Amino acid sequence: MRPASNGPGAPAGRRRGVTLVEVAVSVAILGGVIAGILAARGRAFAAQRAAEATLTSVRLCAAKAAEFRAGLASVGEGDIESPKGYRWTIRPATLPEGVPRTLAAYEVRVQPADSAEDGVSVPVWVEASVK
Repeated sequence: MRPASNGPGAPAGRRRGVTLVEVAVSVAILGGVIAGILAARGRAFAAQRAAEATLTSVRLCAAKAAEFRAGLASVGEGDIESPKGYRWTIRPATLPEGVPRTLAAYEVRVQPADSAEDGVSVPVWVEASVK
């Protein structure tokens, strides 16, 4: 006996091809996947920008602390000239217990100027008679 053909006289349940519903479901799934990929890509770019800003703040903070130790910067605040968009602050801090009182503690902080985030800070200890 010959198997049923998929030609014009074939029963309705044996037709070849896909239905419109199957195509619509496939397109919807594909759209969801593409939307998810684009959203993840946007979050990854935002995280990269934040990481770059933090790394720049760390480098600028280390440089400003070195300037302070060398006597090229003093207590105060201001804008960093290059790269633009960062502010620095140097202010007195409290020495931890057990540290000799011949030292003075300062906090050096750098943060993006247009951001509300805390930025980066480092403690700097110098001889009390120097500053």
